[in-house]
Amino acid sequence: MKKPAFYKIMAALALAGAALLPAETSALNPDPDSYITPDRFFACYLPNTVGKGRLLFTVDHRAAEPAFDNPLEDGFGLDAGAFKIGLGLRYGLLDNFDVGFRRANNIWETYDTYEWDARYQLQWEEKLGVDLSMTGGFTWFYIPDAEDASGFGLGLLLGKTLSRRIYLSTGFLSHTNSSYANGMAAPPMGKTDSADVFSVALPVGLNVTLKKGLSLTAEGALPFSGYSAGYPSWAAGLKIETLQHTFSLFLTTTQYFTADGFVCGSDRGANPVLGFLITRQSGK
Repeated sequence: MKKPAFYKIMAALALAGAALLPAETSALNPDPDSYITPDRFFACYLPNTVGKGRLLFTVDHRAAEPAFDNPLEDGFGLDAGAFKIGLGLRYGLLDNFDVGFRRANNIWETYDTYEWDARYQLQWEEKLGVDLSMTGGFTWFYIPDAEDASGFGLGLLLGKTLSRRIYLSTGFLSHTNSSYANGMAAPPMGKTDSADVFSVALPVGLNVTLKKGLSLTAEGALPFSGYSAGYPSWAAGLKIETLQHTFSLFLTTTQYFTADGFVCGSDRGANPVLGFLITRQSGK
């Protein structure tokens, strides 16, 4: 399938233009003392660490049935079952270094996914004009009654405030043992360490603050090298932020939110599913 070169070019131009703008207070979280510090858009991490002593607990849910196949009978896919569910923790060891853990269940796959990662923030927008961080992690695929598999992820994330209310992020993400919903050959969908499933993608994230505590958020992944699900993935929806919580409701073309799945894009084309993300923060 021909890759969407137009979108790659537009994203690169937007980033280059952003780098020329003067630095401002970040549009992402202008009041960290009154509102939670988010760690990601939906699946894609932000280039900003959560801060020393902060602990985030996250709950991910993504439906399997396309939201508009049977919207009334199945409640936009919520009644159809086969949810991809994730539980995660993230803790700030330093102001510029945090670590995280996530688990995702299996649906059609034969494996559960366990992910450990770290994020190191190299610079802040308020000081040098852009947020810049590196990420790296290890993924373990637990396969009952068979040999387990594993993989590694590596990324670079760059973010910039384009105006008082708009924050844009991009960079690159990679994984050595990537996944997508209908990949890994015939069912049951397995995992091995020998499969040629290395992937590299361009992530794009956008946060538009509509009012204090309410944002329009979008993200996407555009695979450009290696293993791919066939289409770019995207997600878009609303995020509500309070002192210690976020609640996000969105449409997305992928059920996968761990590093091995997000990097692949999507095999759903234009058939989004409904998802939601809840975050609870403790510590300041």
